[in-house]
Amino acid sequence: FDEKIVGGTPANIVNYSYQVSLLRNNIHYCGGAIISSTWILTAAHCVVGGLISAFSIRAGSSSINSGGQIIAASRILFHARYRRRLLDYDIALIQLVSPITIRNASSIPLVPSGTGPATGAIATVTGWGDLTEGGNVSATLRVVQVPIISQANCRAAYNRTIVTDRMFCAGVLGIGGKDACQGDSGGPVVIGAAPPQTYVDHPMLDGRIVGGTATTIEEYPFIASLLRSNSHICGAVIISELWLITAAHCVTSGSVSSYSVRGGSTTRNSGGQVVAVTRILGHANYDSRTTDYDVAALQIASAFTIANAVPIGIVSSGIGPPAGAITTILGWGALSEGGQLQQFFKEWRSQL
Repeated sequence: FDEKIVGGTPANIVNYSYQVSLLRNNIHYCGGAIISSTWILTAAHCVVGGLISAFSIRAGSSSINSGGQIIAASRILFHARYRRRLLDYDIALIQLVSPITIRNASSIPLVPSGTGPATGAIATVTGWGDLTEGGNVSATLRVVQVPIISQANCRAAYNRTIVTDRMFCAGVLGIGGKDACQGDSGGPVVIGAAPPQTYVDHPMLDGRIVGGTATTIEEYPFIASLLRSNSHICGAVIISELWLITAAHCVTSGSVSSYSVRGGSTTRNSGGQVVAVTRILGHANYDSRTTDYDVAALQIASAFTIANAVPIGIVSSGIGPPAGAITTILGWGALSEGGQLQQFFKEWRSQL
């Protein structure tokens, strides 16, 4: 249970200003959340067994070792029912000797008592936990988004561990890759207070594969790179010998002759087979302001002849994915928002 940020991407404290680093003897020990100018919420196991004078917090800094504002703890309150052996009621409050005054630090509201996260809700987890299990802690703040798992599945996954009604699980069962790790216990799990990591809400970002793992075009031969003036701009999907689908916002500028597609290659800028686009059909109801009906069909000059470029079937009109389904997202998007595009193909799996 002492696990927080495996996978994930670098984050700026400005966007997660409620996050603090809990220090023990001036060294990062756990995470915490600001709930008022003088109170911090953390995990009880982070502060059990130590002198109050040993603890302080660093607020308003993305760095684990510098910057921000350091304030000493003056009082620690444990939940009355906390039991170290079971980790049930694993919660504590830290009162500070003086209020937090730095600009990049603000409180976050708590959910009402007795309210639990809904299954399938996307949780935002931040902290400085290990990048790999047993590895070194991250020097800078990181963020990961994971879906909440049902209590039944949570208990089944931890069949030898007691999962009480005060606990919940988040992640993608059987897949992993984005999760929590050592070094950031006590940090916040936030639902409904961060922008979703989907290209629909950020149509001009080619950042669909934040996190993820390396893969090959042989695994997903229906994926193509959409080129404009011979440079990658978006992904596309082969649906027949001569047709591909992509997002309408990807093809709203430039002449048809400026577009082509690269099929059959794991790399973004070389290999495979490049074929010119001859026709673009945008959805009649596409709205660039809201990005609703954001789909377009591309007709190409000739069929792909390379082995690693084959079509995939598409679902019937009106059929949507069921809640809780595992989706696979593919492409060459940036590793972090605003970062550089990847040279090689990646995949990421998430739960709807």
